[in-house]
Amino acid sequence: MTPNEPYEEALRTFVRRVLTGAGGAKLLAAVLPWQRKVAHLAVINSLAQVTLKIGSPGVPDFYQGTDLWDFSLVDPDNRRPVDFDRRRAALNDVDEALASDLDRRGSTLRTWLENWTDGRIKLTVTAAGLRLRRELPEAFLGGEYLPVAVEITVLGDVIAFARRSPDRNQAVLFVAPRLCSRLVTPAQPFPLGGDCWKTSRVMLPPELSDRQFRDEITGIEIRPTRAGENAWIFIGEAFQTLPVAMLRAI
Repeated sequence: MTPNEPYEEALRTFVRRVLTGAGGAKLLAAVLPWQRKVAHLAVINSLAQVTLKIGSPGVPDFYQGTDLWDFSLVDPDNRRPVDFDRRRAALNDVDEALASDLDRRGSTLRTWLENWTDGRIKLTVTAAGLRLRRELPEAFLGGEYLPVAVEITVLGDVIAFARRSPDRNQAVLFVAPRLCSRLVTPAQPFPLGGDCWKTSRVMLPPELSDRQFRDEITGIEIRPTRAGENAWIFIGEAFQTLPVAMLRAI
């Protein structure tokens, strides 16, 4: 590499002058509220991306250290140092939460979602999803991909699909939000529950219409609504605690 030192120094000077002094104080006062809003929406997108990555066909790619938030502008470098002690402590918390009863697990996950900056909520989704893949290899390695229709009645959207083993015994339904910024308000900081999603629903394919489901992250069991030949899950029910769901057929 042949760095251009005059350019590098000019850039450092520009950033320093923009972010410090009287001018920096004015800029930060104007920018920080917008930054906080964008960061909050990015949490929702990140959890959705992790959920979709874990469930999609192929091998999910996890860079070393990205089990918590990562702010790299490009693909992370696996040679970077990683604070494994911090992650080991966080994973112990996650293990304890996932092993607890429904009420305690739900309370813990809601607290971690509200206080999302430490990354434990992302680690929870990651750990639960990877363990699900390990427990149901037939559904992911050689299983079917089933597209799933959604019917949305609010100013947001959802992506849903299912994976099913060749013997049709194992199945998992993945549900994640997209383009849901208009559902987020100061009173409703995350797109959760029936009040947020109204009658929006995930229409189960015929192959899964007779199954019941358990969310592998929250532990909540869901019995689909059925009418005639149709069966569906209300999105507000799937998103009771978290704005993503990995629903294992039981």
